Amino acid sequence: MPGYDKIPTYLNPEQRHALTQIPPDLSDRDIARYYTFTEKERDLINRRRCASNRLGFAVQLALLKFPGRTLMEVKEVPRALLNAIAEQIDVPASAFASYGERENTLYEHLDELRRECGFRACGWKDYLSVARALLSDAMESDRPLPLIETALEQLRSNSILAPNMIRVERLVWIVLKIAEQRLLSTLTQSLTPEQRTRLDDLLQADTSIRGATRLSWLRQAPGVTSPKSIKHLVERLLFLRELALPAPPKTLHQNRVLQLARKCSKYQAQPLLNLPRDRRHALLVTHLFELSQDLTDQALDQFDRLLGELQRKGERRQEKHLRLNSRKMNSHLTILTKAAEAFLLARAEGTDPKRCWTQCQKPSSRQPLTQRNSFCAQKISIPWISSSRAMYPCERRCCFCTRPSIASHFGGVNRLYRPWSMSLHSPNIADG
Repeated sequence: MPGYDKIPTYLNPEQRHALTQIPPDLSDRDIARYYTFTEKERDLINRRRCASNRLGFAVQLALLKFPGRTLMEVKEVPRALLNAIAEQIDVPASAFASYGERENTLYEHLDELRRECGFRACGWKDYLSVARALLSDAMESDRPLPLIETALEQLRSNSILAPNMIRVERLVWIVLKIAEQRLLSTLTQSLTPEQRTRLDDLLQADTSIRGATRLSWLRQAPGVTSPKSIKHLVERLLFLRELALPAPPKTLHQNRVLQLARKCSKYQAQPLLNLPRDRRHALLVTHLFELSQDLTDQALDQFDRLLGELQRKGERRQEKHLRLNSRKMNSHLTILTKAAEAFLLARAEGTDPKRCWTQCQKPSSRQPLTQRNSFCAQKISIPWISSSRAMYPCERRCCFCTRPSIASHFGGVNRLYRPWSMSLHSPNIADG
């Protein structure tokens, strides 16, 4: 076992006091939860003849139940707790002031409580039992304070007197070390020698990226949203894929993997090289796994922002196009309507369409809409006019103000982003 000088102190004075003493602001609910005596315990208390001994014996029993310490270790008993205990055994709270005038009485009562209520000191078997119970929690998190609280709670639930906090901290430190060794072994057992070499190469200077390490290159910030930035993100993702590193086993708790990844993100290349081999590789495996997920999210976010910006550009150009050409479009539609009326009228009367066109120019000679509906329902064929020659001038006049039949906001920017527009409408976009 390591010596005390190598064990870190996890608790500050305030935390140590909170775990070993009774809070002065203990609520009535907590007092009823921890310090309510059973009928058997009251019979044991009432065996004392003197009122001060009955109250002192009851206080010792209460402190052994919570916080699991003896009266000699607790510096002060809150007045609210003392009143609650005195009320249960029908003794005035002021009688506690004379308890312990004979020092042997304190230890005699403590020995009797151990014998009658089953309280016992913490032995090596108890330490082993608590360590086994804490190991599963230590595999999920390396925070020592919750582990210390869990250890104290398990000792109290088994009527075991808690040792001093130095020993509890030592126990938690040993459990955390065991959990860390198991974690590192699980993360590195599937690594091949080639993969370990690739991990070490990430920490060496690379002349292809101006002497920087590949690890620092992978950690670079994404930068401003642009196609160039997305390209750099994709290059880093492809580089991570080429490493072919195994993913962290699913048996490991996700919270523990994140803790290791965040811990590795605080290291630069040189400090990582100074770490033990398995620890270095385990940290890199978790860090690169989380980094690949972060890079994927960054690439998707930038793509969404770039696509949204492209769509807004197309919308603005389309609105501008409609605003500038609305009068011309209305004029052409009016001409087209009059031409259709002239053709319908010429077919109905069997006359020349040019003469009907002249009549349609006069508002008084135009037929009502109800009279023209019957013509619109007919299938019109005009064999004496070549459709290609007739439509060609109209097409020349309208091409600058018409839109495709399947309009898109990207139509206004397809000259600058034609590959984007084609890929978005491609049926194989999912394969890319």
